[in-house]
Amino acid sequence: MMELKQREETQRHQLETTKREMETLGEKLKDAETKLADAVKKADNFEKQSLQLRKIATKYKKAAEGGASTAGAGAGEGAEGETVVGPEKVKEFEETISSLRQKQEATQEECSTLQKEITNLKQMLSNKEAEFEQAKVQRPKD
Repeated sequence: MMELKQREETQRHQLETTKREMETLGEKLKDAETKLADAVKKADNFEKQSLQLRKIATKYKKAAEGGASTAGAGAGEGAEGETVVGPEKVKEFEETISSLRQKQEATQEECSTLQKEITNLKQMLSNKEAEFEQAKVQRPKD
């Protein structure tokens, strides 16, 4: 009789432990999903910034090229009243764009890593749920 009570207590303890592990995995999964959503937004933001800067750089580059042919048009102005930007400024835009692209790539790698972590956590949680259900079935009824 004592052995049966001890076995029941061990099974109850195992069930509680498995349940706590499932809760912990569930929290980790939620955290990873939140981090992934944030990283995706961040990567998207870097891409948008890069595209905006690309448009600006292209506009300034064209204005600078047009400004060279109309250099006498006015102090610092090219065709159609656009401000002429020197090649240094265009180069600065290019460097910033390159930096944004690198940040975007790093963020996309982070997204990939987080996606793998999420997949792993989902599998672990699924295994714990199966373990929990198995322990419930094996547990003697009160």
